Amino acid sequence: MLNLYNQLKSVFLLLLLLAGIPFLPGCDDDETPTVDSTPGFMNAVVNQSAVPGSTVVFSAEIQDEAGISTVRLQYSPWHLDKIIAQDQSQKSFQLNYKFKVPEESEFLSQHTINITATNIGNVSNSLDFVVTLDQDVTDPVIVINQPIDGSSAQISPDKEITFDIDLSDDRGLSNFTITGEGINESITLDDTAYKYTGALDVDEVGTYTYELAVSDTSGNTANASVTVSIIETLQFNTMYLADVATAAELNNDLFGVPLQMDDAPAPEDQGFVFSVVYYSTGTNTEVRFIPQATSFEPFTFGADAEAGKLALSSDVAIAPVFLPEQGYYTVTIDLRSLSYTLEQYTPVGDTYAEVFLLGTGVTVNGSSTCVDNADQSTRCWHFMSGKPLTPDPENPHRFTAEIELFDEPGNGGSNGFILNANPAGWSPFWRFDSGVAPTKAVLNGGENFVFTEGAHGTYDFTLDTHLGLIKAVRK
Repeated sequence: MLNLYNQLKSVFLLLLLLAGIPFLPGCDDDETPTVDSTPGFMNAVVNQSAVPGSTVVFSAEIQDEAGISTVRLQYSPWHLDKIIAQDQSQKSFQLNYKFKVPEESEFLSQHTINITATNIGNVSNSLDFVVTLDQDVTDPVIVINQPIDGSSAQISPDKEITFDIDLSDDRGLSNFTITGEGINESITLDDTAYKYTGALDVDEVGTYTYELAVSDTSGNTANASVTVSIIETLQFNTMYLADVATAAELNNDLFGVPLQMDDAPAPEDQGFVFSVVYYSTGTNTEVRFIPQATSFEPFTFGADAEAGKLALSSDVAIAPVFLPEQGYYTVTIDLRSLSYTLEQYTPVGDTYAEVFLLGTGVTVNGSSTCVDNADQSTRCWHFMSGKPLTPDPENPHRFTAEIELFDEPGNGGSNGFILNANPAGWSPFWRFDSGVAPTKAVLNGGENFVFTEGAHGTYDFTLDTHLGLIKAVRK
């Protein structure tokens, strides 16, 4: 009977198979649904510019009627492999994925990042985002050759203000504007360099400021301004004695060059008569007089050797006034008569056997002002770690040194110095008439000189204890 039963069962199963009815006992149904859609990308910005270390955003709207399962971003050179899982009922997904480009990536290199979207039916679609590391983040450059900022021009029938301005950008300039009294221009540019020139006829004396702006093709901008005083007569608010002969030397100092002269005390002489006591380090020292601190243009006063008077020029080509001997001079000029006088001067007052510089972030002739002179421990801002300047063998009031300014380790950028003449105490000391842009040392008073990163470097430093003058010229 059992054998017959098994035979009948086999026949029955065979009939079912022949009838096309599936019978698969022990097998699970496939849970992946069958779909007829493919994920699509919309509003994708597939090309981007960046720089190493910057952040890029991969952005796109991904849609699929069946529902989105995952979004995967892959780029093995940047170790990027990010899978974003989605609620499978979500038919639209806005991708906004931020990613920081590795700092070590090579500038101007190109990188292709693959983004793959998969729907609930395991159907995928990919899109490539291309990142090129060529983003322009450098501002264009403005160089104002003329007019000199802070300069003066005398009113005349001719044009008083001349513009000579160089613009540049290595990727390309886009637009330049210049505005101010008598001028309002906007110029479209399409090159990597452009020279703007022009001249203005000014009708009234006064101070005129001109604003400049330039943009490049990437949208970077640079701004500058220049101020010019238009005067009726040769009368100036300031005057300087220059013992150098180039604009580069005028601008190579931390402080002290050129030497500012004193305006006359009498109101009727102010702006015309200036004087200063100056130490000539040798014979036939050449000096000129300029009312603008950073340039010999547009006014330089020198010597008319034949007439024994001052002569006026628009640049340094004019002959200098000579100080014939080494020593101190009282130098006086009068612009009304274009005259000058040189009176030799014998100093009186205290002299000092030694002068020390103390502070932090400074070396004096190679020795740190943070090393205690007794036990070599670290001690900043203390008379015990002050380092001596070198006395001038020919002038007991004059001291010099090579100093280096830097950021003292662990000091957080708070660096500066003062001077004193006592290795065992604080007094007498010198601080300065300004903590930022000093011109004179103030005995037993004043402010600490404080410097930041822009002043770092090596300088020839000079102190004249009689005149209270200081000078630091970059080496």
